[in-house]
Order: sequence, then structure tokens, then C-alpha cells
Amino acid sequence: MKKLLIILVVLASAGAFAAEAEKDISPAVRSAYNKAHDYYDKGELSKAEEAVKEYRTKFPDAPHGLLSMIMGNICLKKQDKKCAMKEFEDSANFYENNRQMWENASLLAYENKEYKKAEQLLGKLASLGGLNMQEKKILVSVYFAQEQWSKAASLFTPAEFKSMDDSDARAVLMATHRAGRKDSFYSMLKERIDTSQNPEWWKFYAAFALDDKRMKEGVSAMKTYVRAGGVTAEEKVTAARLLARAKVYDESAELFSAAMKETRLECRDMVFAGNVARKAGQFENSINILDKAVAAGCSDRALSSKAVAYFYKKDYGRAAETFVRATEKEGNRAYGSYMAGLSYYKAGDSVNARRFLKMAGRNSEYGKRAAKLLEYMDENGKNS
Repeated sequence: MKKLLIILVVLASAGAFAAEAEKDISPAVRSAYNKAHDYYDKGELSKAEEAVKEYRTKFPDAPHGLLSMIMGNICLKKQDKKCAMKEFEDSANFYENNRQMWENASLLAYENKEYKKAEQLLGKLASLGGLNMQEKKILVSVYFAQEQWSKAASLFTPAEFKSMDDSDARAVLMATHRAGRKDSFYSMLKERIDTSQNPEWWKFYAAFALDDKRMKEGVSAMKTYVRAGGVTAEEKVTAARLLARAKVYDESAELFSAAMKETRLECRDMVFAGNVARKAGQFENSINILDKAVAAGCSDRALSSKAVAYFYKKDYGRAAETFVRATEKEGNRAYGSYMAGLSYYKAGDSVNARRFLKMAGRNSEYGKRAAKLLEYMDENGKNS
């Protein structure tokens, strides 16, 4: 809910600030204000500021909200938000019930990361007859900044939630979920989906359902999202990654395959897709994808991933050869040497098994595994 914009009151002139601007106004205030206003309109900020300071020097015990308001705008133009906040707060205190000044001050307090101050100012606004949607958005942003999820989730009425745009509704739903109100979260989300034509909500549903281990719901939501049509290759990759994270590898591999028919994946996505296909038991598909990654010059462990696919396919000879090549190209000597040695061992080639197991070293985790396998081979007469 960071889309909030500062909505500042237009500088008072004829007709603006009507009754409030006339409160206790004196000729000196009016003269100072008109002078500052004229300079402000011309973009001569230093002269506008000097006009206000001149009045304040002459009348230090006679502050006025009108001058504080224009000084707030001057400070904003100078990118001095702390100064602007103070001036708008002074103007708000002077006029007492001018909501715009309290709102300006509270939003600036939030932007200055003075969250307690922002809550205090918004509390004053609430005492003037409750908070409108703009003011509630400022307050919920304050709650987000402080990770006060329960307060953020409770701020809006059901009717207000229903009327929100998708961006704001998503923020409220996230707060509800983080507050641990899972039943309310899914109930509100389903209602949003029922009233919205935006298929993105199905992807949002799937992401949370899969994270919450509601696998059936998550997979169903993701399928609905993809079936909605108009889903780009990039969005299919995002969906595939979400499913893979939930260990739904068959569906993930299917989406990766669909994406690859439409576009060339980035290296990291191509290697990830190859590993997903392998975890789905699609060894040939995995090897084909990883071959493309290798041919494309991907350095994201494409060769070692291909070697793992051969290993799980139980094609140990090719696995061993590929692990050797991967080690030469990608490094990670201890892992590559151990896996090459293990693959040669499983392929029945004890000579090469010993050769590569000895290259794994002794200090790393894989070096220790290699030492154990060598010991096992010695004890069981695997000397050929």
C-alpha cells in the first residue's frame, strides 16, 4: 500500500480556506501571507520563506496557521519533509479541525519514518469524526512499517475492502495472513475472486495455498490461473516455480515445457526446469532441457545437473563421464570427484572409481564420503 500520494491543500487565496483563513487574521498576517504567496507562485522560494520569517520575527508570540501552511508547502518544494511536517502540524493545531493539515502532517510523519508520531496525528484525525479511506491508507502503511499485522488487518470494514482496487486489497489480505487469520484470509480471498475478473488472483491464491501446504487447493488454483488464458511464457515460468517449491513436480514440469515452446528461457530457469523434470521422473526430458542449457553456454551448473539426471536414470557410465566434464568446467572438485567416483563404482569400473574418489580430498563432506566408499571397497575386495 505504498501507492499513497501526498495530497496537499492548494495554497489559500481568494475563496480558499474560506472561514478558517479569516480566523483571527490581522492585517500583518494578511500582508505577510499575500507577499509569501506571490513569491511562491513565481517560484522564488527564498523570498517567500523570508516573508514568513519577517512576520515571525516581528510577532514571535502571534503564530498563524495560514503562514504555517504556506511554509509547509515551501519546505516541501525544498524537499525538507521534516520541516514540512512541523509546519503542517502547527497549522493543524492552529485550525484544530482542518482535516487536510492533520492528514498532510501524518503522511509526512510516515514518510519520515516517525511512526509513533504518525499514529498520534492520525488519532487526532480520528477524533474529528473517524478516518476516511485516504487517512486509513496512511495508517495501514504505518502499521505495515511496524509489522503490526493484526491492526492492519482490522482497520477496514468489509464494505471498504470490497471497494478497494486490487493493489490495496492485496495488501490487506497479506496483513490478514501475516496476522495468522488464515480462515479469514481464504474467505476474503475467495470473495475477492468471485467478484473480480482478474485471473492474477488465482496465482495469488495458489502461492499462499501452496505455502500453507493446502496442496489440492493450490494446484487447482494454479491450473485455473493458467487455463484463464492470456498467460505469458514468463508467467508460466513463475507458476512452474511456485509448483516446484511445493514439490508438485509433474505439474511444474508441464508448465515449463509449455513455456519453452513459446520462448527461450534464461539460463537459471532452463537449469531449474531440467532439475524439475528429473524430480518428476522425466529423465529424458530433463537431459534434453539440460543439453539445451549446455549448448546455450549456461554456467548455472547445467552439466552437473545433467550428470545427476543420468545418475537417477541409472545410466552410471554417462553420469560418471558428465560429472568429470562438469568438474572441469564448473569447479566444485570435491563434489564432482566423489559423484564421478560413485558413478564409476555403480557402473562396475572400480579402477576409475578409486581414481576419482581419491581426488575428492579428505576434509570436505564429500571427501569424507569418498573415504568411506574407498574403505568399503577395500573391505569387500573391490580391487580390480
